[in-house]
Amino acid sequence: WLEQVLPQCQDKLVLVMVHHNVIEHLPDQANHPLGHRYILENAPVLHNILKTAGVNLLFTGHLHVQDIAYQEGVYEITTGSLVSYPHPYRILQLCTDNQGKRWLQIESHRVESVPGWENLTQISREWMSDRSYPFMVKLLTSPPLNLPDSDAQKLAPSLRYFWAHIADGDAVFNFPEFPTPVRRYFESFSTHTSDGKPALIDNQTTLLLTKNQ
Repeated sequence: WLEQVLPQCQDKLVLVMVHHNVIEHLPDQANHPLGHRYILENAPVLHNILKTAGVNLLFTGHLHVQDIAYQEGVYEITTGSLVSYPHPYRILQLCTDNQGKRWLQIESHRVESVPGWENLTQISREWMSDRSYPFMVKLLTSPPLNLPDSDAQKLAPSLRYFWAHIADGDAVFNFPEFPTPVRRYFESFSTHTSDGKPALIDNQTTLLLTKNQ
């Protein structure tokens, strides 16, 4: 269907929305036993269709995290769910400058309270963290770390807020007390550029869009 429709959309701004991820938002997500279920089975095929058609913007969910990923001309904007921490939503503004270039300004906000839950953010963050232990043990004992269960149980409490930080977007991790392979693995989840510098684009950023060819 997309292969038939997209050629008819030349010079138009095309927004594609799909629930599952197409581009990885976590290290080696497509191959990880805990991460691959969040990615479409035919993700490479869909990505190639979008890239060939000059589609810049892809909106996804499923992971319930704030994250913006980029691969070969396609930005995938994943937004968390209003039902879980940090209860985010985004406001997008499309602008065209004097040179005809199109820019997408992204602003992220949070629902911080609702009637009866005035401290919603704190409650939901702790709710998520209170239930993180089994998940973190599973992550530690799965590839690529494959730690013994006894070692994983010792490290898991230090990762209590790990997924909450991921969900909030723009996470930067530092676990100097961890064994080197484990420390490097979890620090690879940090938002950074290829040269290791922080790249805080998951919540507030402006993207330059190219026109469909």
